[in-house]
Amino acid sequence: MLNKILRSYTIIPEHLYVRREADRLMEFIINDTGRPGYVLVARQMGKTNLLLNAKEQLIGPDDACVYADFSNSFRTARECFRYIIDLAIETNPEKLHFLTDSIKKSRDERDEVDHVEHLQELRAILRVIKGKLIILIDEVDAMTTVSFSDIIFKQIRSVYFSRTNYPVLHKLNYILSGVGEPAKLIKDPKISPFNIGQEIFLGDFSYLEYQEFLKKAKLNLSNEVVERVYYWTNGNPRMTYEVCSAVEDVLQIDSAIDAEVVDKIVNMMYLTTYDRVPLDNIRSMVQSDQEMASAVKSLKNRELASITMTQRRQLYLAGIVGANFENDKINIKNRIIDHALSNEWLSEIVEEDSSLVELASIAFANKDYDGVILLLEENIDKYTGFDFVILQQTIISAYFNKQKFDSIVEHFDKRGAEVSSALPKGALRLKLESLFLYASSLIEHAEYNKSFSILTVIVGFKLYNIHYFNSLLGIANLVSSIDLLDEKNQSSIEENDFNQISIYSRIVHEIGSVKYILSKDEYDLVTFAVYCNMGLYYQSINETQLAFSNFNEAFSRAGNALQPFVLYHMATTSQNPNESNSLYLDTINAIVNNKLNLRDYFGNTAIYFGYVNAFDLIKRCLEFSREYAFVLIKYIYDEEMKMPKLVGANYGNQKATEEIVARDEIFITSFDEFSSSLSKEQMKFGYYIFKESSVTSVNRGKPFVDAMLKYDYLNELDSIDLSHISVVVHNAIQNDEVDFSQDVVKYMRDHYFNKKGRSISEITLMDYYEMEIMKKRSKSFEVFDKAKSILTALKGFDFDSNESIFVDKKNVDNIRNVAFKTYTELMPRFSTDIDSKLGERNRRVTVLYKNGLKLTDKFKRFEKDLIKGKCKVIGND
Repeated sequence: MLNKILRSYTIIPEHLYVRREADRLMEFIINDTGRPGYVLVARQMGKTNLLLNAKEQLIGPDDACVYADFSNSFRTARECFRYIIDLAIETNPEKLHFLTDSIKKSRDERDEVDHVEHLQELRAILRVIKGKLIILIDEVDAMTTVSFSDIIFKQIRSVYFSRTNYPVLHKLNYILSGVGEPAKLIKDPKISPFNIGQEIFLGDFSYLEYQEFLKKAKLNLSNEVVERVYYWTNGNPRMTYEVCSAVEDVLQIDSAIDAEVVDKIVNMMYLTTYDRVPLDNIRSMVQSDQEMASAVKSLKNRELASITMTQRRQLYLAGIVGANFENDKINIKNRIIDHALSNEWLSEIVEEDSSLVELASIAFANKDYDGVILLLEENIDKYTGFDFVILQQTIISAYFNKQKFDSIVEHFDKRGAEVSSALPKGALRLKLESLFLYASSLIEHAEYNKSFSILTVIVGFKLYNIHYFNSLLGIANLVSSIDLLDEKNQSSIEENDFNQISIYSRIVHEIGSVKYILSKDEYDLVTFAVYCNMGLYYQSINETQLAFSNFNEAFSRAGNALQPFVLYHMATTSQNPNESNSLYLDTINAIVNNKLNLRDYFGNTAIYFGYVNAFDLIKRCLEFSREYAFVLIKYIYDEEMKMPKLVGANYGNQKATEEIVARDEIFITSFDEFSSSLSKEQMKFGYYIFKESSVTSVNRGKPFVDAMLKYDYLNELDSIDLSHISVVVHNAIQNDEVDFSQDVVKYMRDHYFNKKGRSISEITLMDYYEMEIMKKRSKSFEVFDKAKSILTALKGFDFDSNESIFVDKKNVDNIRNVAFKTYTELMPRFSTDIDSKLGERNRRVTVLYKNGLKLTDKFKRFEKDLIKGKCKVIGND
C-alpha cells in the first residue's frame, strides 16, 4: 500500500481536491465582500474541506484569513470574540504579530462592552493589512445552544450596516458554515434575524468533476468501471472517494476489475449493515422523524406535490436529496441512499391508518389538497354530526388553498350556513372556521353584504380564537370600504360606531386578556395584521410618525414572508434618511434569504410585497447602493427563471396588471443599469419577458438591443425580434444616434439578412435603413447611390405576401417611394441622365417648376428638366 493515493484523510489534500460550483461561489463572495456567505449542507458532506480549501487556495497574498471552529465551547461572548481575534493574529503572524501587545494592553486598560471591543479590534487588524480579512466560521449551529449566541450573530450582522460609519469594514467578510437554518441563528424575535447571508449549497460532483477526480487519483479504470461507480454514487464526494479507494485496493492486488466487483464493494461497504457514514446518520434521522419519513416515502412514490419546501430543505440538510431541492422534480441523491431507504424499511417505520377522516387529515397535512377533494366530494354527505363538521372543515380548507372559491360558495348554497349554539365547543370551533373561509370566498365573489353578515355571526359567538379575531379584521376591512355595503349594513356600522381604528383597538384590548387561548403564532399573526393595517391607515393620511411606530410593532410579529413588506413600509415612513436606507437594504436581505415569491401578490391581499414594491425598492437603492439593487435584480432573475412563464395574459384586475408592468420595468432596468453583470441566459430570459409582454411598449426596447450588440445573447432572430429591433433602429435614426443605428443594422445583416434565401423586400429594408443613416451623416453621394441601388433592386418587383413574415407590401411601397424621392432630389447633382435600370420612368409624378408651374405626368416627360435643375419632384403615385 506504499503507493496508495486515496488514503484516509480528515482533510482532503490539495492534489486530490476537486472544485465545484460551491467553490466558485465561495471565491466570488471572498473577492466581493458585499455579503457574508453561509454554507448550508448536511453533516459529513464536505463543508469543512470547502472552508479549508478556500483558506488555502482563494486568499490573496495581501489578505488575512482565520478559520474558527465554533464547536469549541465558550463561556461568554467576550471569550468567543477574543478567540477569533487571537486566532487571526496567531495564524497570520507575518502580517499581524505586532498587534499582540497593543491589543492586550487595550484589553487590560479599557473596559469596553464585548461587541464594542471586538469591533475596535477588527478595525485595528483591517487598518494594518493591505487586503481583506476573511473570517471562516465552522459549526455555527453549535453556538445556538449557548445563552449569548444572539450577541455573536447580531455583531456579525451589524458589521455590514456599520460600513457607512467605518469604511474600512468593507475589507471584512464572513463565511459561516453549519447544518442549521441561517434565519434561526438569532433566537430573540425582537432582534432582526440573521438574514443577510448568501446561501451556498454544496452539491455533488457533476460527471465532469467526477472524471477530474479520477484523473487526480491517477486511477486508470475501464469505462465500465468508471460508469458503475458513478451509477452507485452519482458523484457524492464522500462515497465516490471511499468506493474508489476500495477499487484502488483491489487494483493493487489484481489488475482485473469489472462492474460486478464494484457492486460487491458497494454492497459490502454500505448495503449490508447500513452502519457506515453517512447512511447511519441519514437512517437515524428518518427513523426519528415521522414527517421526514413520510416525505421520503412520497419522494420514492413520486408524489412530489405533497412535499413542502420546508420538507425539501430538511431532506437536503439530511443528505437525502441534492442541492437542486428547489426544482420541481427532485430525486434521492443516489442509488446507495435509495437502497438504504427502501420501501420495506419505510413501511416498518411509517404509521398507517385508513379511515376516511384520517385519510383526509393526512392528505391535508401533506398539502395534497386535490387528494382531499377527491376523497370527500362524493362522500361527505354520507356523514353526520361531528364527523361531518370535521370533513366539512377539511374540504372547505382544501378548496380555499386551491383558490376554488366557487366550490366553497356552491357547497354552502347547497347545504346552508346555519350554526347551532347547541354544538359542542370543538365542533363549533370547526364550523366557524369553515364559515370564515366561506365569508372570505364571498368577498372574492364581491358579495360583500353576505360576507359581512357571516363575519358578524362568527364574532357573535365570542370564542376569542383565531377565527374570531380574523373575522373582526375582515369587518374592519369592509368598514374601510363602507360604500360596498347596503344601507342596512351601513346603518348597523353607524349605530355601533364602527371604524377601522376602533375595531383594531378592540382587538388589541381583547387579545391581550385572552392571549392564553391562542398559540404564539396565532397571536403574532393577529397582532401583526392589526399593527400593519394601522400603519397603512396612518400612512394613507400622511401621519408618518404614527405609521412608522405601528409598522415597527408589526415587524416584531412578522413571519418571514411578511418581513419585506413591513421593512419596506418602515423605510418609506422613517424620518431619518440613513435609517431609511438601512431598512431598504434589510428589505432586500429579507426577500433574498426568505426566498419571497413576488407572484404571491396576485391574489387580493393588501399585505404582501410584490413587483410594484420591488421596482420602487430597486430605484431607491440605485441612488445609494447599486450593489444591493443588483442583489435584488439577480434574485428576481433566479426565481423567475425557475417559475412558469407569466406573459401575454389578462390578469383579471388592475392591481395584477400594475404588478406585471412593474415586473417588466424591473427587467428593463436590469438591462439599463447592469447588462454587463448579467449572464447570457439571464439576458435571453429578460429579453423574452420584454418580447412577450402585452403591457410594455415596443419603444422601450433599446437597452435589450444594445445588449444584443455587446453580448450577442440570441442564437437566432425571428420575425418578432426583427420587428422590435426595427422599431429601435427607426427611433435611433430619428434621435440622431447614428453610430448605434449603424451597429444595429450591421447586427441585423450579420444575423439574418445576409443569410441565403432572404427576399428582396427584406434586403432592401436594410438598404433603406443604411440610406437614412447616410442622410444623417450628410454623405450625399452615398445616399444617392444607395437610393439608386434600392430602385434597381425593386425594378419590376411584385410583392408576394408569402415572401416575408416580417416585411409587408406597405413597407415595400414606402421604401420604394422614399428611395425614388431621394434619388430625384439628388439627381441634378450626381447624374446627367436617368438610369434605365431603375424601372421608374413610367411612374406618375407631380413636379414644380421655378416659375411656380405645377404639372403631373409620367416621370420620363420631365427627366431632362429634372437633370438640368429646372424643376423638382414634389409628389408621386
